[in-house]
Amino acid sequence: MLGADELDMTAVNALVEEMGVTAVDPLMDVLADSESRSVRRRIFDVLGGCGAFVGQRAVARLDDDRWYVIRNLLALLQRLENIPAEFDPKPYLEHDDHRVRREALPLAMRPGSALRDRSLVTAFADEDERMVRTALLQVHDGVPQDALSALVRHVVAEESRTPEIRIMAVRCLEHVDQPLARSTLQKIVLDGKTLFGKAKISAKSQVVVEALAILARKWSGRPGIDQILAVASKSKDPVIRKAAQVAEEEG
Repeated sequence: MLGADELDMTAVNALVEEMGVTAVDPLMDVLADSESRSVRRRIFDVLGGCGAFVGQRAVARLDDDRWYVIRNLLALLQRLENIPAEFDPKPYLEHDDHRVRREALPLAMRPGSALRDRSLVTAFADEDERMVRTALLQVHDGVPQDALSALVRHVVAEESRTPEIRIMAVRCLEHVDQPLARSTLQKIVLDGKTLFGKAKISAKSQVVVEALAILARKWSGRPGIDQILAVASKSKDPVIRKAAQVAEEEG
């Protein structure tokens, strides 16, 4: 039935109900090998209703050498309410194939996971920007102390990242009350000093504008910040001026 060109899901569900847990391995065989996303999605749905045994069998099959099999099994585990205690996502966060790492990351960052902070550090350093984006969405309202330096070093300060990813990372710093966050924002908006010793604002970019606006909203009144904002508020560029004046407008 599973090998048919068109799946008769009514019949499949009836047969699975009759077979019970003995249906799990045949379903997983097709999940491993099917090139059809729609077929895999339907099998995910069926397996999701087969109980805790599914998680045990998924973990047992993770020793497969094929990256796409591992990816599919990890995606299946994400759908389960309870994951077997023996499952360790760490090896898959370090897998050579980014598609495997993408599926391992949500599992490592589940609420209560002891690996959450460490997995964030790993994700921020990953060359795959979907990994970085997933991690950033997890910390948009606060970055764990252990992951802050990795966020700054590998994402905010890494100019090879796309502007979109760097802007997401900069926005995360607004919710971090740490000197490193403030100094990082300052480095972004400053480009040395003028001949007269005044702060020189960096050339306009989306990242610079976002960093400047965060300094204005969160750090105005702090040593050195008001001087930067004062210079930026007199810029010839209206976008830079507006970003620097956010604090005044909101006040």
